[in-house]
Amino acid sequence: MEGIARNFGPADLWGQMKSNATCASEVGSGTSGSDVRGGTLVARKLAAYIGSVGGGPVRVHLAGHSAGSIFLTALVPRLLAEGVEISSLAFMGGAVRSDVFARDVLPSIGPNGRIKRFTTFNLSERREQDDTCDVGGHDFYHKSLLYLVARGLEPDPDIQTGVVPLVGLEVALDHRLSTGSSLRQELNATGSKIVIAPGGPSQDLRSDAKGHGDFDNDQATLNAVLLRMLRLTSMPSGGAGTIGGGGSTPTPARPRGPKPVAAGLAAAARPRRSRRAGAETSIDGVRMGVTFAGGPPRAVPVRRRLKPARTSQIPTEAAIAPESGSPGLDMLLASGWKEIKRR
Repeated sequence: MEGIARNFGPADLWGQMKSNATCASEVGSGTSGSDVRGGTLVARKLAAYIGSVGGGPVRVHLAGHSAGSIFLTALVPRLLAEGVEISSLAFMGGAVRSDVFARDVLPSIGPNGRIKRFTTFNLSERREQDDTCDVGGHDFYHKSLLYLVARGLEPDPDIQTGVVPLVGLEVALDHRLSTGSSLRQELNATGSKIVIAPGGPSQDLRSDAKGHGDFDNDQATLNAVLLRMLRLTSMPSGGAGTIGGGGSTPTPARPRGPKPVAAGLAAAARPRRSRRAGAETSIDGVRMGVTFAGGPPRAVPVRRRLKPARTSQIPTEAAIAPESGSPGLDMLLASGWKEIKRR
């Protein structure tokens, strides 16, 4: 299967996907300045916003699963070039090449760097080997998807091992980089954390994922990512917390529904405590839930809007009501973009 993937087309599709993820954060080649890619646009808009509020209230956290790490590895240098510091970066089964990560991201990681904290959640080598890839309910490859990328889709594999080192592979952590050190050694030197799943010494460094596809919906992993953002080592009492001032204040949460739901909170301003009980917080008039996955009591994110005292406090992107069925398109239209409808 690895030979088929490498020689009969799928590798070309993988290369195109990688190119799309990476090129999203390029400046663009348009002479008129109109060729601005999505990642670059986000970086510029975020930098402008941070400048408008004085920078203090804003903390940027990035988390990516699998090929999402390729997108983020390209986005990070663009954010840094725009003057945006990153409070935390987390990869879950990262499919980005170790050499690319070492070149573009690793030098900026550390307490004194512009990326303050980095965590990689990787499956154990045994679990990578025991995982399967299936189509239509039939297994066609008896290792993880990440292994298929490393051994069948990435170009120029290692001659001896047949593997292209990826950040998310445990076996690649000890592969030597161009510096002569291994990725594990380099990460340890920056104070970064490596979590090998399933397992972990504490709630902020734990994953119960048993397959490559488990990371982005595994309760322990999602809790750990959120705890790393909050600089906490364990869940607040009661199982939920309200974010405020970079810390977490435990508040009682009421059970809602039969299943726990994990919600990530991305905020562009310092949250204010909601007067309503439970794991809710108000951000510029928009009430949002901040929830840890699993553990009693169970809470779900709240997506209802608060009626603002002054409409001018709400950013255009947050104040608009969905009209087109596409939140992204609604945001562009509300920001002054015009839709050209073609026959």
